[in-house]
Amino acid sequence: MSSLWIASSVSTTNGSNLVTVQSNEDITGIRPNSLIQVGANPLMEVKRTFLTDSGVKTIELFENWEFGAVTGQRAIAAPTLGEIKSLADDVRRLISSAEEVVETTNINPAGGSIAKRTSDGRLKAEPATEANDVITKKQTGTAISRNVTTSSTDTTDGRLLKLGDFGQGTFIKNYDLKGQAQKSAYRKSVIALCEVTNDVISFDSFSSGEITFHRRNSIVPEITCRVHIAKQYNSTKINGFWKKVSMPQT
Repeated sequence: MSSLWIASSVSTTNGSNLVTVQSNEDITGIRPNSLIQVGANPLMEVKRTFLTDSGVKTIELFENWEFGAVTGQRAIAAPTLGEIKSLADDVRRLISSAEEVVETTNINPAGGSIAKRTSDGRLKAEPATEANDVITKKQTGTAISRNVTTSSTDTTDGRLLKLGDFGQGTFIKNYDLKGQAQKSAYRKSVIALCEVTNDVISFDSFSSGEITFHRRNSIVPEITCRVHIAKQYNSTKINGFWKKVSMPQT
């Protein structure tokens, strides 16, 4: 492959250090300090190449052109020995930088090193100490190798439960029932624990938990009832139980 840059049509103006290219050749292949010959005129040294605001491909010379106006002439540019040496120096620096990178690679998580994969493709890391650190396997426990359930009734052995599976968490709530309690003396309180009417076969209404009665001045100890109440479908009967627990005085 030729290292020469050849253009079929360039123009110069006497007394100017600019050469314009009218043909389609790419001027980015011309490096600074290259030598260029326009027509049969003497060699000139290239300072740089650029595009003008109007898009004209332009070669800037170190010295002004003093060989008369030229239009539509052939031009040849070639690298000088100094430019070739500069390219060789660039290559040597690139190789040296690559060697430094290779020397800092390390399978083990050594400080300042570049991570290198093991023979089976794994990466090593120290345990995380900051929020944006990589988490290592020994910090995750055994849950990382487990799958979660795929439905709220998934009974596959070894899978992890999530919120809502088998009713866990979704029906546990705290309610303030003082609005349903009688405050007058010697009155009974009626507290709704489930729907009275249950004639829809897919409907589910039940309460399970503890109800605590507290007297404001605490003259008597709190009374706690453990309850589980569910209304049977399309019936006046209920399923469930309740147990009263009187809290001891202190």
